Amino acid sequence: MKNCINILLIIIIIILLFLNFNKHRETFNKHIETFNNNSIQITKSIYTPLIKISKAQDFNTFGLISKLKFGIIKNPTEYKNIIIIPGLGDCILKQNNNIVWPINCSDINKNNYTSVYENNYTHLKTILNLFSALNYSSDKLNTLVYDFINLDISKIILTFKELLKKNTIIIAYDFGAVIANLCIQKLSEDEKKQINHLLLICPTIGGVPLSVREYLNGNDIINNNSTQNIDTTLLSFPNKQIYNNPVIIYNKIKYSSNNLSNLIKTNLNEDFDNSECLKIQEESLKNPKVNTIIIGSTGYNTPLCYDYMNNLRDTPKKYSISNYINTPNNNNLIEGLQVNGDLVVPTDNLYKLQSLWGDNCKLEILKNINHYSILKSYELCIIILKYLNN
Repeated sequence: MKNCINILLIIIIIILLFLNFNKHRETFNKHIETFNNNSIQITKSIYTPLIKISKAQDFNTFGLISKLKFGIIKNPTEYKNIIIIPGLGDCILKQNNNIVWPINCSDINKNNYTSVYENNYTHLKTILNLFSALNYSSDKLNTLVYDFINLDISKIILTFKELLKKNTIIIAYDFGAVIANLCIQKLSEDEKKQINHLLLICPTIGGVPLSVREYLNGNDIINNNSTQNIDTTLLSFPNKQIYNNPVIIYNKIKYSSNNLSNLIKTNLNEDFDNSECLKIQEESLKNPKVNTIIIGSTGYNTPLCYDYMNNLRDTPKKYSISNYINTPNNNNLIEGLQVNGDLVVPTDNLYKLQSLWGDNCKLEILKNINHYSILKSYELCIIILKYLNN
């Protein structure tokens, strides 16, 4: 009788703990849902989760995933080891047990200990659904999330090496491509042989001009006091290996990527020093020397250079132009001089990166899909399936 009472008490405790966990999880999800339903909307940012994406799937993508799920299309005969590396900020960050990203961003303190969690509302949801339809088990499907505020490269590399196994395919999106290549640069030749393919989706390797705009001015969701204290903002600055033309105009003087540091040091912060970030960025531009496929998109106005006229603290000049399709702004006014790209990454960057890396690198360009919608596209799913079966 006594044993039965003890067992009953244990069962009651387990149920209470489970209910308490679910309560916390519901509260957590409600916080993130509140962020997703927030009335503030921005059309582009280097911080990927700040851009709202539709929950609806492309009809063709939905059809493909459904066919895989119900066995109409056969699953792979061999399951590869998958490492997925999300874009910049596509995670949940907590400090002092409170969420500070992607909501409550003003509460971020760079000096506080930060814990990192996977984002339930990740932009990579369609890709994860694809692998779920392929019946990938958790031991074969790994997501490498990282603290993008205080970027600890050594810690990330250790985690990456723990996830690396024979027949690995790496799928890295946005700034995740930078992380992927930094990790690969620290592998031995034997370790590199474990990588079948490296898929880089809309990589921001070599930086993007949008990062300078958000460093100087922030955006409608996160202010520049926060963006200037995020390591990955500086690591996303345009690099001279990719950008030959000016990226900032100030007081009618054109500044290239090579002298951005002097611009900021002279006019905003005399203590500004991005030399360490520049070294890390140079490392990420080296050839990974594994089978690499760069997957980009094109057809959208993408900023190449911002004109700040005579005030770096004010938003840059807007232009009444629309060279490419689907420019998401009001009255066709666009900040900065535009080129063809995906809203964030100029298309020319991808060709330069391919040229820099040579024969081990292929390039796939998808038309009329932007930096964010590419992750839900049928075309991307087909490319991923192609290399899963190679």
